[in-house]
Order: sequence, then structure tokens, then C-alpha cells
Amino acid sequence: MENRVDINDEEEVLHIVMFPWLAMGHLISFLHLSTTLATKGHRISFISTAGNLRRLHQIPPRLSPLITFIPFPAIPNLPPNTESSMDAPHHQAQLLKIPFDFLKQPLLDFLEKISPNPDWIIYDYASDWLPGLAAEMSVSCAFFSLFNVATMVFFGPPAKVLSGDCVRSSAEDFTVVPKWVKMESKIVYRVHELTKYMEGSEGNQSGHEREEL
Repeated sequence: MENRVDINDEEEVLHIVMFPWLAMGHLISFLHLSTTLATKGHRISFISTAGNLRRLHQIPPRLSPLITFIPFPAIPNLPPNTESSMDAPHHQAQLLKIPFDFLKQPLLDFLEKISPNPDWIIYDYASDWLPGLAAEMSVSCAFFSLFNVATMVFFGPPAKVLSGDCVRSSAEDFTVVPKWVKMESKIVYRVHELTKYMEGSEGNQSGHEREEL
């Protein structure tokens, strides 16, 4: 027997906008979170490009009134049907910053049409410009990390990352325990584990500066 979608009259029904990064692992994880929130009775607007939305699995029929998929158009000047990381070789992954950064204006247009404003926007790691946009719209926002705590600690505390105090530019930089990890640890990368990542993360193919959080 299926679980009922129910919410007490005394509880607040929220309208939550989901804005995941252009990778199927991220899209699927955001969809799982969406279905969990919808089960609690909250309304979800799930945003991505049309091609990515077509790839997602079907949601339970009982939740369909609460989850609305909002398709944004694919951005031109990319190879045909390139809308997620699975569509591009890893060394061209930076190209996806182009459509993702250009989704800022369609997202703003979407938010301006909603009345009243959504209660929350839940965003992914790549949309560093979104908190500023949400502030302009007076909408609360929250970062949904797909990385576990150990991974985030290894990459560095936010204050150090933003200040440039933990810049690491080569694969070898990740093969030692970070200086901010004071406890004894043997958790480090091997060079071969970073090679593919470094090839796909060099440079900024979006063609403009990315804003800080």
C-alpha cells in the first residue's frame, strides 16, 4: 500500500525551487530530495534543461500534482544534444559552464513570474551566483551538497577556500594531508586518481568571471 501524501492544516506548505548542476548524478539526487519533500506535502519546481528532464525517471503518480518540471531551453553553440556531463568527454566538462551560467537569466525570469515568491531555492555547488540572485529576490536559499563531510574537509574550510589560503593547482597537491587537518590521517589522493579530474577542471570556459559565494 502506498504512503499517503498528507500535511496537517497547522503545518506550512512550502514552495521549493530545485536547481541542480548539469550531471545525472546531481539531477537524480535532487529528484530524490524533491520526492521526499513532496511526500511531506510541499510543492516543488524542478528546473533543468529540457533534455535533462526527459532523462529522469518517472515520479510516483501520487506526487505528480506537487512536483512540476520546469524545462529551460538548451543553450546554442554547444555540440548537439550536449546538456549534461554524460554528453561530453571529461576533458571538455568545462564547456558545461556555458549553459549553466547562461541559465541565470531564465531562472531570474522564472522567479519574477511567480507570485508569491517561492519560499526556498535549493542549489548545487556550481551555481555560485545563485545566493546573490536569491537575495535580490528576497528568497531564502540553501546549498545541497552531494559530497560527504570527509570530502568537504579535505577540499578545505569555506573561509580558506574563498581567501585563497588553500589553493592547490596540481595533482601532487592533493597527495598530502591538508595543513588544516590537525588529526592524524592517511586519507589522501593518489596521483592517478586526480589526473582525469585535473584534465577536466582547468580553465574557465564560460568566458567570464565567476562570482564568489
